[in-house]
Amino acid sequence: MNSIRSLRSHEVPNYEAHLLRLDAGDRHLRFGFHTDDVSIHKYIGRIETKRDRILAKVADDGAVVGAVHIAAGTERSVEFAFSVDRAWRGHRLGSLLFEQAIVWARNRGFRKFYIFFLAENAPMAHLTRKAEMSLHCDAGEFEAVADLAPATPLTFFREISAEHYAAYEDSLRRGRQAWAPMLATVLPGIASVAITDQTRAAA
Repeated sequence: MNSIRSLRSHEVPNYEAHLLRLDAGDRHLRFGFHTDDVSIHKYIGRIETKRDRILAKVADDGAVVGAVHIAAGTERSVEFAFSVDRAWRGHRLGSLLFEQAIVWARNRGFRKFYIFFLAENAPMAHLTRKAEMSLHCDAGEFEAVADLAPATPLTFFREISAEHYAAYEDSLRRGRQAWAPMLATVLPGIASVAITDQTRAAA
């Protein structure tokens, strides 16, 4: 099972940090134009957390390494915008984000979704064609659109399962982080006592 989950409002800065790690070329593919740090900060400030949703893959250190921003539109439609850290590409993370975004949108009654991407964005071209989305190209930019099926008990189960599994992984990660300093202090002492006992037994 994947560990993609919704970001909470206090985690949005982690999403911003993820976008800021993208180099100039990746930012161009993500946003469709030159995007500096100030522009990314303004973009984050425009996210409406009550209407929009950010689904993300969170690494063991808490960093967002891949995400899809789901922006609610008009007439029961949504737009998906994807980004993945370079080190995490080639592991189907984009496909997993895509699948989870569709489940999320279906469960909230949306009936259509859009993806806009540049013609040179090969991963997005592959993803949208694989999903058999309708494509229209204008001045080097593609508009991909597809209908969303109504929600089913299975889609609700998939979303709930994914969120609970991701929460479980997060709790394990926080536990490891909390215990690590203490273990680093205690374990050497335990090892020292064990060695001393073994030495005495041998004598």
